Amino acid sequence: MKKFLKESKGITLISLSIAVIIILIITSAIIYSLTANLGIQKLRNLQTDIENLREKVSEYYAQYGDIPARKDVEYTNLNNLEIAGIISDAIDTGKFYVIELSSLDNLTLNYGQDYEQIKSGTVTDEAGINDLENLYIINETSHNIFFVEGIEVDDEWFYTDYTSEDVDKEEVPKHSVDGVVIPEGFYYVGGTKEEGIVISDSPNDAGKGTSDEVADTLEGNQFVWVPVENYEDFKRQGGYLFGKVQSLTNYGEADSNGENSKYSETDTTKKEAINMHKSVKNNKGFYIGRYETGKDDEDGVVIQKGKNVYNNVPWSSTGTITEDENIDGTENGAIEQARYFSMANNYTSVTSTLCYGVQWDAIMNYIDPDYITNASIGSPKCMDESFVKDSTNQGYYVPGSGPTKTGYYAKNNIYDLAGNVEEWTMETSSNQIRMYRGGEFTFKGSEYPASVRNSIIIPSYNGQEVGFRIALYINN
Repeated sequence: MKKFLKESKGITLISLSIAVIIILIITSAIIYSLTANLGIQKLRNLQTDIENLREKVSEYYAQYGDIPARKDVEYTNLNNLEIAGIISDAIDTGKFYVIELSSLDNLTLNYGQDYEQIKSGTVTDEAGINDLENLYIINETSHNIFFVEGIEVDDEWFYTDYTSEDVDKEEVPKHSVDGVVIPEGFYYVGGTKEEGIVISDSPNDAGKGTSDEVADTLEGNQFVWVPVENYEDFKRQGGYLFGKVQSLTNYGEADSNGENSKYSETDTTKKEAINMHKSVKNNKGFYIGRYETGKDDEDGVVIQKGKNVYNNVPWSSTGTITEDENIDGTENGAIEQARYFSMANNYTSVTSTLCYGVQWDAIMNYIDPDYITNASIGSPKCMDESFVKDSTNQGYYVPGSGPTKTGYYAKNNIYDLAGNVEEWTMETSSNQIRMYRGGEFTFKGSEYPASVRNSIIIPSYNGQEVGFRIALYINN
């Protein structure tokens, strides 16, 4: 019996040891499996967040032309992302910012809770924001999205939904409406290509629409897209003056080669004309100021509704047909103010110019196609159904008398082409004459049509009935 018990005890200890080892192995496998599954689930949660954010950011960008980000503070705590090798040298070239989650509707995230400290104002300074890591950040140029804190799975770290072996090199498509490029830094206000696409340089104007009532609330400078679907049609046409169609024999300006068959131009104008023509050809159009150029409360140049017309201005600050090439914002000529406008407003995606004659004729073709096929109508006259006169507001500006009328004489969301003041252009008819375009019915009572081309103005003239209009071409 003792022998049997002794042998049985020995067998039991061995069996127990084996059982314990097996249990430990199984337990380790289960723990490892659970840990791996937990890591995988965290990674899936991250991927779901990135997918949702990418969709919301894309929708936001399509509507506003900008990313939803805290641009007051640049996020520079990128060490882990750089070590992971997931920042693309090709397209992640812009600054990184914290995504403004409060700007995105119907969004539920698994991570990114540190944003609440920024949203609530608990953390506001640059150092404090860069100490936070449970955040989603975005690159301003690529729109790539990253989770700074990262997720660890099997000793590998993940910060977005791709790894260093598959760094995103696809550029963000340009923001567009009806195939029309909304330049970077501008916001879509409303309208279609047929109605007139309106953009603004103020984010507060985004998506507000283009009605006359809404225009009163817009804060930024506004521009309207002028389509040029066939570049062959981008040429100057016969204008209309004093009841007859004009010949172009005596009217010229720098062309797509920067040259003019009749008159010489400066190197500045040659380069500008070449770039403008290339842009119109490549982008199938250009932007024109929605209103005649006006003045803000500090005498600054603005393109906004209800502002006093920026008139009493010569064509150039030199008072001659040759403009000042080295502008710094102090010149008072229409051409210098037009060219300086994009620099003054930090536009990098577009270049501002004084409206060229060929652009004016493209506008005429846009608002009345019959202008090309039947020039005898002289384009829309200021007193037809398209241009309604308001007897209570004559709509012109004499210094001190009040704002220009901009709610009338409108078509395709472009105002006052046939009313208010005449407008300087880049056209010329002799070595000492610059052209103005547009009607001025409300100023002088003359029924000039919008297409009018007049050559009686010398570059030094600065009458109160002459203003100008700024055009933008997209930088290629």
